[in-house]
Amino acid sequence: MDLVAKKGTGKTHAKWSSVATCQMRKEPTVKINDDKINNDLTVEKRKEFVNICPRGVFKFNEMRNAVEIEDADKCILCIECVRFA
Repeated sequence: MDLVAKKGTGKTHAKWSSVATCQMRKEPTVKINDDKINNDLTVEKRKEFVNICPRGVFKFNEMRNAVEIEDADKCILCIECVRFA
């Protein structure tokens, strides 16, 4: 079975409509309040804060004993980190 690409227009069929390939996604803005997280919480609470995120957005830096953002794009806006903090 060979796949053949052919050009079409939206008038012919909906699969050639230019909006058919559009995808929308909420892009999270992840920020850490250093005064609240890295200064007020104990080291154990900081590690617990990192582990509470189901998607692994945060990481714990052992050298600085601080919480850092590892990958903000993994965030699904579950608000678990806000509830904990």
